[in-house]
Amino acid sequence: MTERLGKIAVCAVLAVLFLATCAVPPQIQVSDGVTIQRELNDRTVIGYFVDGGSYCEYHTPNGTVIGRDTEIYAGNWQVRGNFMCYAYPGQREDCQQVHVSGRSITFYDGFGQTIARGNLADGNLCS
Repeated sequence: MTERLGKIAVCAVLAVLFLATCAVPPQIQVSDGVTIQRELNDRTVIGYFVDGGSYCEYHTPNGTVIGRDTEIYAGNWQVRGNFMCYAYPGQREDCQQVHVSGRSITFYDGFGQTIARGNLADGNLCS
């Protein structure tokens, strides 16, 4: 009986530790809004989504984003606080955390999970 209680206690501790590690968001590096604005303004992101698919998006100085994946599309981009926000016709606005390091850029969802990576290039390389 004591051995069985010991096994149950060990399982309970492991379950609590597992749940605790699942609840803690990953530690990510993010850039501040000033950096995001400076690094994306009048630049192209050539990247890929971690779940598949590549894209090219040019961020105009007036807040328009012009992109190309399987077709040409357009929307708006805006930095809010330390978040990069995109709005495309017919879709809800989507704000993401961003980390810029040199010419590399990473986009994160609200849970700190990587959703896209890319490289920055000057000007419009998408059209």
